[in-house]
Amino acid sequence: MFYRDMFSEHIRIVRGEGIYIYDEFGKKYLDASGGSNASIPIGHGVNTVIDAMVEQARKIAFVPMHLFSNEPAEILADEIAKIAPNG
Repeated sequence: MFYRDMFSEHIRIVRGEGIYIYDEFGKKYLDASGGSNASIPIGHGVNTVIDAMVEQARKIAFVPMHLFSNEPAEILADEIAKIAPNG
């Protein structure tokens, strides 16, 4: 495993639930990283999100955005444009 700091001990996280993550010993931590590792601020284990992820993964899991477009990205852009300030 390649950690950012190879000389520190790292806590092994084994699951997430809502706004919390849990280590291998059951200790609970507030996941307040703000998405620093591509997580999203809706919490862990949200079934509607998991279902949407599975549905999308059945179609395609990754599209290189510097070369291609895809329907979910275009839909998201349209939704953001609806609520973004003009200009």
